[in-house]
Amino acid sequence: MSTPFSLLFKCSSCNSFSVIQQEEFVPRLLRILRMISEGISTGSDFHAHEIACIFMVLAIGSHFSGEPNGRTDGEKFHLLGCAAMSLVPLAKEATSTTIQGLFAMVQYFNCIDGPGCERRWLLSSVMFRLAYSVSVAVCYMGLTSF
Repeated sequence: MSTPFSLLFKCSSCNSFSVIQQEEFVPRLLRILRMISEGISTGSDFHAHEIACIFMVLAIGSHFSGEPNGRTDGEKFHLLGCAAMSLVPLAKEATSTTIQGLFAMVQYFNCIDGPGCERRWLLSSVMFRLAYSVSVAVCYMGLTSF
């Protein structure tokens, strides 16, 4: 049986680019879940945009799960991802994880809305602008990559 995570990484119909690498995503998710389950953290140790990214992966994976409630669950995860993304101002605390979460949102819209989706274009422009800001900040700090 496929999980929503494996379905996201295998789905080629809406993932023309893999902005979220499975090798990096799964350990990060497991670290967060372990910290919460062991009571080590109550949420202040990770960024809200990181949580949004996780919800967006669940949204896309649920959409293609083939489960009877898959599309409904996908919409719920999408809304949770949007809520998590809105907890921290995008312009003030944008990171590479923010860009990944926004890109996953664009991919989700691509999967459910088809070719004429205005919200996909609007969100893409915000994502591109933030990606430029993050890359300028990284270059300014003397780092060569994220």
